[in-house]
Amino acid sequence: MDTEILMQFLKLGLIDLQGSDEKLEKLATTSISLAKLLEADPSKTLAYTLIALDTKAPEDDPVVEETISILEENWITYSNTFSGTPVQVIRALLLQALVISAKENQQVAIAFVSITRNVLPHMEIGNEMNMWSELVKKFESELNIAAEKEWITPEKISVETFSYSPPKQIKVSSADVTLNYEALKKGIEKASGPRNSNSETTNGNKYTVAHGEPWIHEFVPRMTTAITEVIDTAFAEAKIKPIDIAKPLQELSTAVADHIDSTLEAVSKATIGLQRRTSLIWWKESLYSQSASSNYRQMPIDIAAAIMAFDLFNQVPTCSPASVSAFLSESILLLTKDENEKEVGLADRFREVQQSKYADSLRKYIQNLFKDIKGRGPILRFLTLDLSPNNQQFGELTGLAPDTQISNSEWASWVFRELQAIRAVTSGESEDD
Repeated sequence: MDTEILMQFLKLGLIDLQGSDEKLEKLATTSISLAKLLEADPSKTLAYTLIALDTKAPEDDPVVEETISILEENWITYSNTFSGTPVQVIRALLLQALVISAKENQQVAIAFVSITRNVLPHMEIGNEMNMWSELVKKFESELNIAAEKEWITPEKISVETFSYSPPKQIKVSSADVTLNYEALKKGIEKASGPRNSNSETTNGNKYTVAHGEPWIHEFVPRMTTAITEVIDTAFAEAKIKPIDIAKPLQELSTAVADHIDSTLEAVSKATIGLQRRTSLIWWKESLYSQSASSNYRQMPIDIAAAIMAFDLFNQVPTCSPASVSAFLSESILLLTKDENEKEVGLADRFREVQQSKYADSLRKYIQNLFKDIKGRGPILRFLTLDLSPNNQQFGELTGLAPDTQISNSEWASWVFRELQAIRAVTSGESEDD
């Protein structure tokens, strides 16, 4: 039973089980139940991670209430051990469930790492920092290895050997040709005269050789007919049937076509990483937004950072190397001309994107994914809310202060990672994915 996170919370003094292995087992069983919920609905990863990160998570949050309900099913008397709502215990259970699920589900791991990368630097988690950092590092390393395999261009392209089994050898045979001696003999007798050597009537040539020319005129056609009939009969018996080679030719054609398709697929898979990198370089150099149909230099830098993140998101798969975020940051510097970036409050950045015409596609994408907003969840949900981020609800729904300061490149990376996290565990798909 997986208890590594629960044990770390115990060692850090964040929860106290009075040394009871039985209580630890009940918590472990609860975390497994939560992991099964993640398996059934991976989108819960977003809220689970945000609550697990927050030492001051609200007691009335839906995830907190759900966790308490499951804890009660596995440990009816838990309240005798913990007073009030045991927020630290809930956080430990959620994080343990996330780790269990992330080990089995790459999409959960992507969402967990992406959300944590964004929020962790802005949360006050005291002596937990090392634990969280190690978890992110571990899963991010595994994801990066998997992503690099898809993005790398191999030195050699392996193609399967052409496979085709030729049909069995075609055999051509005919019956033995036998001339009908008796029929030919009778035919010659008919052509030779009115009687044969046995003085029997032939019912054939009525002339004898002594008649001269009349005999000849009768003999020739009768003799020709006799020989032709016997030979025709013999060849008819030995006639070879037509050979149908359409099936083996069709099988050969199919085998060749399949081999060509598999070869093209192998080449495409081997070069897809190169294609992606080439497309990204073109995008970076052109500084043109497909979603906004505009050059990024025409936009305010705060807006451009968010739109660049959205456009990059639409160009890469969900599992991408960590270097993609670094590539985005470097692209932002092209707009700021390497000047020191001014940090702006998170709420102010949202307000500008909420109102910008350049962000129509981004807002539409988010709106299609989040209809009802309840409890903790991705910050991007605020793009579709008719709500000023400078109020208490922003903190309740995000766990962050509205005046959290981030730079343009950090803002771009935040939007990109959150989009990746959302797509990983929901039905949201980019146009090119």
